[in-house]
Amino acid sequence: MKTLLKKLLLFTLAAAMCAAAPLTALAEGPAELQAVTDAAMMKEGSVPGHADEGMETALIAAKTLIGIDDELYTDFSYSSSYSNYEAMEGLIWSFNWTDRQHSYVYASVSADGTLLSFYSYDSMAGEYGMALIGKAAATAAAKDFIKAANPGTYSYYGEPVSVDVSLGSQAYYISFYANQSGYLFSASQIGVQVNKITGKVTGYSTSNIDPGRFEFDDAMSLISQDEAIAAYAEKIGLELEYFSSFNYETNTLNVYPAYRLNSSGDRFINAITGEVVLFSYDRATADSAAMYSGAGGAASDASAPAAKAENEGAASLSPAELSAIEQAGEFITGEQALLNLLDSAGLADLDVGSFNDKYISLNRDYINRDRYCYDVSLYRYGAPLEKGDQDDITGLYGRVDAMTGRVLSFSYYSDYAKFPTATEAILSLEEAQALADAFLAKEAPDELAMSKQEPMEEWDIAPYRYNGGNYSFTYTRLANGISFRNNGIYVTVNAVTGRITNYNLNWYSNVEFPDVSGALSAVDALTAYAAQNGTNLIYTTIGGGKAALVYEFKGTGIIDPFTGAALDYLGEPWSDASIVPEYSDIAGHWCETTVQTLLDNGVRLWSGSFEPEKTMTQLEFLRLLMQAEPYARYYDVMPAAYFTERHINFEVDDDMILTRQDAVKIITLYLGYGLLAEQPEWFVYPFSDDVAEEFRGYVTICYMLGIVSGNGAGSFGAGNNVTRAQAAVMVYNLIQVKGG
Repeated sequence: MKTLLKKLLLFTLAAAMCAAAPLTALAEGPAELQAVTDAAMMKEGSVPGHADEGMETALIAAKTLIGIDDELYTDFSYSSSYSNYEAMEGLIWSFNWTDRQHSYVYASVSADGTLLSFYSYDSMAGEYGMALIGKAAATAAAKDFIKAANPGTYSYYGEPVSVDVSLGSQAYYISFYANQSGYLFSASQIGVQVNKITGKVTGYSTSNIDPGRFEFDDAMSLISQDEAIAAYAEKIGLELEYFSSFNYETNTLNVYPAYRLNSSGDRFINAITGEVVLFSYDRATADSAAMYSGAGGAASDASAPAAKAENEGAASLSPAELSAIEQAGEFITGEQALLNLLDSAGLADLDVGSFNDKYISLNRDYINRDRYCYDVSLYRYGAPLEKGDQDDITGLYGRVDAMTGRVLSFSYYSDYAKFPTATEAILSLEEAQALADAFLAKEAPDELAMSKQEPMEEWDIAPYRYNGGNYSFTYTRLANGISFRNNGIYVTVNAVTGRITNYNLNWYSNVEFPDVSGALSAVDALTAYAAQNGTNLIYTTIGGGKAALVYEFKGTGIIDPFTGAALDYLGEPWSDASIVPEYSDIAGHWCETTVQTLLDNGVRLWSGSFEPEKTMTQLEFLRLLMQAEPYARYYDVMPAAYFTERHINFEVDDDMILTRQDAVKIITLYLGYGLLAEQPEWFVYPFSDDVAEEFRGYVTICYMLGIVSGNGAGSFGAGNNVTRAQAAVMVYNLIQVKGG
């Protein structure tokens, strides 16, 4: 209490001093004053163009907004940089304050005092647990900070687009977009971090783009969503393609068809004209100085052949193991794999002995599970033996099919390679293409016939300026007439030597492609997708200080070609995890406050109705228990697998209805008190009704921790089924226990 009163007194005194003293006198500690003095005394030229330029202004502005405790943060350091080094414009100061407990505050401020970002970390503050500050209070604090940091433009920022908090975080993460005529302006963003316990702003970032500098489209006359869909399908388009995901737990490959939007934030349909507009990053200022001024491989799965046991006591081999031995007996040798690799790369005369490191390993392919490959790696330290075509090579890597001897990939490079000189002949694109075609006709003729070549980007056809003398060619696999972008061929041709320096054949075997003959048309698929997920009308910059009002499609951009539903990266139906359920059936129920608190803290229960009196299975309870883990909701795994990876093992029957004694046992094991609970004679059972001996310790531990309390009449009801309301309270209490 004394500490709190002291802080309040200091705050009152500081406020009084602010009113009476000039801004330069505000809250500058000795370390900062010395830093300003040191910067001013730097010799001219030691920091080109600036020594203390704007440092004091920036420092005072940062401390005014953030509020630095000089008694706590005793160590101060700084640095500076330009947003445009060539013109030495846009000076930015970076400040760091630290204390002895390794807590720190970082701030980035322009020379004119505009706060660009800041972040504070308290090493002594806990992270896990419920928020004591509600969303409304956190949002109000964020708005107040935005107003203080952006006095000229704060009115553009209304309600936040998102307010997120989780059990494992210290703060709310609140995002704002500028608003123009009721529509979001996506280029102008502010993020604010508010501590969920104290309500103090602990982080801030801004794109620092002033909406007032832009000329916005008049939003009076808009095309309809249906017209936008038709225009998008015609002028930008959707591609029906195959996608794939690999489940590393079950070692299964899932290939699925889906429509892919051809734009990814680069092209939009103008909501007024129906024409395509291109996104162009624009700050509506040509002044670099004003730019930052006031805007107001998977791990190896190696397999080695096992020798057949000859002594009587040795373990017998399974059929699968015997089959593997037989298969391995048909593999080429590692030496042969290396020879094949060098031949394919055009390096048959390479002096392999001159390399310091040489590795050849036999590994199982993660995707094509029936394939084994040799992975080859050569690396040379220091300068090459001689300057020449091949002696310049520093490293070579490649993969060879162990059964067929086919080269699947290779890449080699030199640390001493130089860009082509003006006098050196550079191959034309046509000449490089001919070399790539000839190489693929030899190495992958069948796959080449089932592929389409992708258009080349500008940097691929300008080898001298961008790629250090290389042309890159990409070919995408086709199946049923549509692209399978996860598979294809990649070839790089050196523009000076004509050598193939990089080759990769990524081609799944034994894969089935689903039939797409019944797929919706692109327009129908996009219409259904928009109906299910919605669209946004937002402003986006298009260059020249202009902002166009455009349609943005919500969701993942991966569309089920038969239903129009949004798909996730696994090809499964997608749901927006950021949407917090609103339960209409808990109003007035005794669990209402608990359930709402869980939702407000990022504990996602289930969608639809809550049904508080409904019983639940043991699997459903494990799913709910996962929510007590700070980031478990981002893991797409079954609960048993999730907990097993963390050395927490439950013996549960997924489909069995959960009883109260089952629930307390699971919770006790989760908390790590399982061995203690197995000694029931150590505990005094706190309830009047009986429970099986094997559960007495589990019940007592959960009672002592405050996780369960019985029915109010002195009984526990060990064999009673757990309702959803009771489970929510148990998890809520568990979180409080874990949070300390």
